[in-house]
Amino acid sequence: MTSYEIAEIENQIAGFHGLDKPRKMNIFEATMIAEGNFEIAGYEPDEATSIEAWQLLIDTGVVWQLQGSFGRMAVSLIEAGVCTR
Repeated sequence: MTSYEIAEIENQIAGFHGLDKPRKMNIFEATMIAEGNFEIAGYEPDEATSIEAWQLLIDTGVVWQLQGSFGRMAVSLIEAGVCTR
């Protein structure tokens, strides 16, 4: 089972139990958001969501495995103090 499928199941369970659990972003969603595809990821476009996505990609190390433009953007965000290493 992928992390995307696990996150979807967790969100469904929270909904069934009437819990107001904040949605946990997964790697697929973070990558889509970093590419600007908020709708595919199921999120509303805003700065906080973008920062959360980039920070998740940095924290997991995935950003360094993607194409070069992702790594360069991550370095820029870290140098600007928007994200941390």
